[in-house]
Amino acid sequence: MEAHPSGGPLVRGWQLRQLPDVFALRRRADQGDRGRNSSQALSRFGAQPGMAENEFHLSGRAKPLAAAPTIRNPREYTHPYDIAIVVRRCSALEEECMMRGVIGASRGLALSIAAVVWMCPAASYAQNYPSKAVRYVIPFAAGSGNDIVGRLLTDRLTRLWHQQVIVDNRVGASGSIGAAYVAKAPADGYTLLHCNIAPNAISLSMIKNIPYRHEDFAPISRIGQPTNVILVHPSTPFKSIKQLVAFARDNPGKLSYASSTVGTSPQLTMEWFKLRMKLDIVNINYKNSAQATGDVIAGQIPINITNAPFVVPHIKQGRLRALAVSSAERQALLPDVPTMQESGVSDFVVNSWYGVCAPADTPAAILDKVNADLHKVMRIPEFAQRLTELGMPPTPTTRAEFDQFIRSQIAHWAQVIKDAKIPKL
Repeated sequence: MEAHPSGGPLVRGWQLRQLPDVFALRRRADQGDRGRNSSQALSRFGAQPGMAENEFHLSGRAKPLAAAPTIRNPREYTHPYDIAIVVRRCSALEEECMMRGVIGASRGLALSIAAVVWMCPAASYAQNYPSKAVRYVIPFAAGSGNDIVGRLLTDRLTRLWHQQVIVDNRVGASGSIGAAYVAKAPADGYTLLHCNIAPNAISLSMIKNIPYRHEDFAPISRIGQPTNVILVHPSTPFKSIKQLVAFARDNPGKLSYASSTVGTSPQLTMEWFKLRMKLDIVNINYKNSAQATGDVIAGQIPINITNAPFVVPHIKQGRLRALAVSSAERQALLPDVPTMQESGVSDFVVNSWYGVCAPADTPAAILDKVNADLHKVMRIPEFAQRLTELGMPPTPTTRAEFDQFIRSQIAHWAQVIKDAKIPKL
């Protein structure tokens, strides 16, 4: 590290006085706001533009040297930095230098530590995170599969963090209203998104003027991958997908199915099924899945497709009949329900997915902490068992894995939408 003639190390034009415990600061190559924060933090200790470097010490001011260079405006210092603590003993000369302008070694050390804290905001911030309530945005209605799982998760996070995690249902436009809200929220970790296949993959190709893109989010971890289920009212004659397909082909346009809004995973799963089997079944979409399923239970519409977590209880109670699941394998909770592939629709596998995302630019240290805590929650036996009972065992990921997973989903559904010629909203 470059040293000033007076003995203290130079840090981007600032001098820190040598102490028995020396804090050496090293720069990183990337740029960002934390660099500006570092300059502001040093300014708090008395540094001003135009001040000679040796005039400023964290412990006070020293007598200026005649040829000392001049400090530039602190706002010009934009490089972030890491802190490296180097402990070494000072020589007699260093001790003499240290005494110049130092009111006391203990005060100098205290101020040096304070500067380190000011100059490493992300690390200290993450250690104390969360220090207040966290908003958890679920972009679907109360009572939906997303809502059920999201509330189970927030309850566990509240217990783990000892801070309230508040559910905020921001509904509309296939989840994109809630997602757009989070994309524009402060990137401080206090607004999280229950991200989902609809707003974070499908909507990017379904909605013309969607106000966000994938890069506006920081994926943290996947929660699980619930399957979709094709269901009928028990009064219908359909007991299999083959029977449904045969009737639909003989009676084009006479059957209808209920789903949540256009652009959600269940709705697109059914549209893909219709495309593959060349069927004409009319879609009646609702504001949310609870309303759609409710009308099928009431016998007003014969067919429903939705995420498994919401309808498993209705299936077990006999209020709905499940014809097939869209997953690659049968579900443990519905062992008698075949897959779409077993039902004669080859290469047909669709899983919805739930996860947790944050606004882009959220500090990496906070993202890592949330990821680690999500993994802790998903390892709790009672929590994992409850998700399994809902038809979606936990499938946590690393941040990088979840990001790549979402990108692959975006590409897949863009192709399905194109092939099915589904018009954009």
